[in-house]
Amino acid sequence: LMITGLTTGAKIYYRISSTLDANGTMLTDQSAVHELTPIDFTEVKDAADWASWGADEIMYQLLVRTFADGGATKTVTNSTTESGIDDTKRDGVGDLVGLRKSLPYLKDLGADAIWMTPVFKSKSYHGYDTTDFYDIDPSVGSIKDFVDLTTEAHAAGIKIILDLVENHVADVNPWFVAGSDPKSPDYDKYHNWFVWSDEYTNMLTDKHPWDASSLIWACKNYQCYHQIFSGSMPELNYRNPEVRAEMKKIAAFWVNLGADGYRLDASKHIDQFDDNNAIALAKHGTHVWWKEFNSYVKKTIVRPMGSAQVILAGENRWDDPASYTNMLPYGSGMDSQFDFPFRSIVGAFVNGQTGASADFVNYTKKLQADLANPSLGGNPNHFFERFLSNHDLERPATQFESAGAALDAKLKQAATIVLTMPGMPVIYYGEEFGKKGKRDKFTGTESWDRDEFIREPMSWFKTNVFSGDMTTGWNIDYVKTNEANLALGLDYGTTVGPNPDYPFIKFMSSNELASWDAQKDAPTSLFNYYKKLISIRKAHSVLTDLAATLTVVTDSADKYEYTLQNGTEKLTVVLNRKSSAAMTTTAAMSTDLISGTQGTSFNIPAFGAVVLTNN
Repeated sequence: LMITGLTTGAKIYYRISSTLDANGTMLTDQSAVHELTPIDFTEVKDAADWASWGADEIMYQLLVRTFADGGATKTVTNSTTESGIDDTKRDGVGDLVGLRKSLPYLKDLGADAIWMTPVFKSKSYHGYDTTDFYDIDPSVGSIKDFVDLTTEAHAAGIKIILDLVENHVADVNPWFVAGSDPKSPDYDKYHNWFVWSDEYTNMLTDKHPWDASSLIWACKNYQCYHQIFSGSMPELNYRNPEVRAEMKKIAAFWVNLGADGYRLDASKHIDQFDDNNAIALAKHGTHVWWKEFNSYVKKTIVRPMGSAQVILAGENRWDDPASYTNMLPYGSGMDSQFDFPFRSIVGAFVNGQTGASADFVNYTKKLQADLANPSLGGNPNHFFERFLSNHDLERPATQFESAGAALDAKLKQAATIVLTMPGMPVIYYGEEFGKKGKRDKFTGTESWDRDEFIREPMSWFKTNVFSGDMTTGWNIDYVKTNEANLALGLDYGTTVGPNPDYPFIKFMSSNELASWDAQKDAPTSLFNYYKKLISIRKAHSVLTDLAATLTVVTDSADKYEYTLQNGTEKLTVVLNRKSSAAMTTTAAMSTDLISGTQGTSFNIPAFGAVVLTNN
């Protein structure tokens, strides 16, 4: 239904009437009186309004509760003025205090921004089913702890990115509890914050976005509501202006407390019904919302002088590179998004494939060129987050573990690709050590694979102490582990498994070689390789220049060579695809930025890399 000729800010009232001639019998129906107040917004267009800083920086992703234990949870009466963590004790749960105390580690690594998976009050350990958008989950601290974190992070030159789940809430969120209970005094206020079926809905025919066998409806109190992730996560109704206003209010609340932007969870699912009905982009509820929300955070929220522009990074997931065009329209409503097809191509490359399925440079060139085409819905200021894994995906050390003795070399090669391509590299915690993990069963008797195994505790220590018998519950004994590692002098401790209701850890060992302790002093370790690559990226702006010219020089079964060039600099990256060492030569005297070697001939180890400059 399109209503034209409206005036911004002027409330209107309307009914919807319908008439049907059913073989001579006239059937009529009329809705109740509806009301709406038209709003307007100025779409973000100018280059200066976009958070372009992201393309120049490194993002580090972590789960607060499994990253660093800075103390034990304590009860507070005022979350804004009292710390929720007693730093004289440990409870095995990572928290905002532990994260704050680990900022020197992240700064030393080279991280410029931290993306934390959700830290708001929620129903589940993972935080993706919010119960209160205006407070911190007590297990990880308080609002004061968040403010202290942002203050110290900003002083260190590190930005804080919150994970904002706008698509749905928990079924125990007070909004849904009231909106689903006709006896609640707030039923009328919150009922239409969600999407409900009516007597004309055929719930069996509505298309689920990724599982044709699933329904997008669940029921409570004899009412059926829209959901796509599960019945415990009802979808919010963005056709209700009150929902839109509330999400803007939430965004402003946390930016005013120091947040620098948002990772937008499930951002492609805001209006599933416009997807199902193939609504044009200009009117599509999902795309219109993100343009409106982006305008609000950029033009309405007032930030302190000198603050970076608020960044919006969308999770619009299509893993198949052939589907990359689906990502383009989101370029006009958010600064960046996570490049899942790029990850698929890098995976194919590291696993030995050749040709178009593994040609990440030409994929990147095509994607960036199409982003600049306004007819495809994109925006030339948009950039992509490029990554190897995240909290939902198999870690590369497990993904490529069939490489055996060559695993370390392949992990370094994968890191080289991500950190020498334009866009914003994202490092998932522990990836810099080769930490393992994937969705899996522990005992083999569980009914489904568990995400917890991708989210195991940060590998600070080489020496870990476990409890349990691996069949009823194998978890880190954080007390004994911290005691065993006192000599390391860290001001924070290791954590237990992420889910307190499922105390299993599968991919860590008592002698953890994929750890900070085991690798920090080893010059050839994966950890120090990451640090070297990050320092190279920061020293050579051509690697972050979205307008740099990318050229594939050689794409063969033995070697993949590409160049990045702008008006001031040219770098050449050569990747050895062979299981034995290889030589590469240059016409002029060059320097390998990784090893520091100079010459016109360079030895590249098996599955190794060189980054060459002749400047």
